[in-house]
Formats: sequence, C-alpha cells, structure tokens
Amino acid sequence: MPTSRELQSFAANGFHVVRGAFDPERVSALSDDLRAFEGLQTPDLPAESLASFTPVVDEYRLMNVTECGQRFLDLVDEPLFLDWCAALMPGDIRLTESFALTRRRGVGLPLHALALSGFEETPTGPRTRLLTLTVCLSDVGTDDGPFVALAGSHRRAEDFPYGRLHPDWPEPQFDREVSAAFRAQNEGRPQVRWEDLPGYTEVLVEAGDVVVLTQDLWHGAKALHSGRTRRTLYFTYGPYWFPNFHGLRTSREVFERASTVQRRLLGGPFVGNLYQGGPDVGVEPSAAFPFVPNSERDPARFRGGR
Repeated sequence: MPTSRELQSFAANGFHVVRGAFDPERVSALSDDLRAFEGLQTPDLPAESLASFTPVVDEYRLMNVTECGQRFLDLVDEPLFLDWCAALMPGDIRLTESFALTRRRGVGLPLHALALSGFEETPTGPRTRLLTLTVCLSDVGTDDGPFVALAGSHRRAEDFPYGRLHPDWPEPQFDREVSAAFRAQNEGRPQVRWEDLPGYTEVLVEAGDVVVLTQDLWHGAKALHSGRTRRTLYFTYGPYWFPNFHGLRTSREVFERASTVQRRLLGGPFVGNLYQGGPDVGVEPSAAFPFVPNSERDPARFRGGR
C-alpha cells in the first residue's frame, strides 16, 4: 500500500512517481511486446484494439492494449496498481482505459484535465474517481518529451485561463488541417509559456518508474527534441459504474483466459463511452480530447524502431 508520505505527495501535487517499480527485465519484455504492434493499422490488430497515429505530436497510440498479449493483460491486476486504487478509490472499481503511446520527434501534447475526476480531501484521505497509472518503458529526460504537470492544479475548480498549447511549438510543415485543429484548442485564450505557469513541473523518469495521477490534474507533454523514442503504458481505473473511455470492450477470448480478479476489473456494465476513440463510436467530440484524423504520414515508419 502507498505510505502516508506518498499519499500526502499525491494529494498536494495531483501525481506521485513510484521509482523503480518495474525491474529492467520486465520493462524490456513489455517494450519488445509493444514494438511488435507499433505501426500496425487497426485491421491488423486484435479485434478489440484500435490504432491511431496522432498527427503533429508524432505519436502512435495503441488502444485497448490488454488485448495485445499476456504481459499487458497481467497489468490489469498489477498489485501496485490495485494498492493505489484501494487507497484512493475504496469500493468496487473497474478498468476504464488501457493504451500504449510511442512518441518520436515532434511537438508535445496539449495541456488537458478531466474535471469529472472529482478529487477531494476526506477525513480518511484523498479520493479521486479517475486514477491513471503510467508505466514508463523509457528513460525520459528534458529533451525526450517529458510528462508535464501543473502541480496542485487538481485542487483548483476554476476554468483554465490559458491556451493549452506551448507557444514555442513550431508550425509543422505537414498535416496543415490538423495543425489548425490543434491551434483551435487555445479557444482564443492567451498563450503563456508553460514554464511560467503556477506549479510547472517536468516529470523526468527512468524506465521502470510508475507515475500515478488523478485526471483532474492539468498535464501534457513537452516537445520531443532528441532522437530517442518514448514508450509509455497507461491504465486508468474508475468506479464500477463508470463508462469506458473509448467504446472498446474486452473480447470474449481475452475475458475467458483472464483470472478471476482480472475479469472483475474488465467486466461490469457497459454504460456507454466517455470519449471518442475513432470516427464511428457514437460519441460527440470533447474539448479535452477532440477527434482529429490520422496523419498524412505513414505510421508504418514506426515499425521496428528501438
């Protein structure tokens, strides 16, 4: 279970880094498994997985990664994950989202937050309704597109007054239509350098670290300037009654070979989608995660990259 000091860190900042949570052998095995899928289009993936190649950010996203092999499925009931969930979300929970991100040189991910996470302090400790645990499969320094958090922003209920994009990001010479969609996310608000915002923190990690965060924390990612590839796994949990993120369900084949605990976390009522994962899942685009078409560039160039 997380210590009282770790929970205090989480409550104060909206995130906490568990250093060295996964050993190098496990990190290497997960990375190898992920590379086998990188660059594949949705028709070539397991039936309940979905691929998107996020333009501008230069990012390959593999949705429903629990469908992509036993090592990913085994993360569903990872003891570290469930210990944090028990401390922050007592009661019945379920996995609402699992995906992998592979990023290369490009601009970063706009700042975003989900107010429905409902972070609060209670007499028995901090609570949240959406808890994300990210497994870092790569060392990430300041030039490797690090995760950025505005520490303490999960405590502020007011609307975010600034543009969501970093003003230093260059205008890409490709994907013009999508670049315009990205700029529209600023919604006419002033562009302020993230480094000047209250609580600005670059979260630098080593492979095997796990970042725990509440989704009402304002966070994003810096531009990736180095020639290295950044790989991360994301698992989000919520109350048993909570909707899925992207309309993706667990396949019968995976559900049948899952353990009893995994089935409980993968099951539950399908009460609808929370955010669009593809163009036809029947969910209106959201301000936090607007749908954009795939890049003009061929995602197959991600194949085999180390």
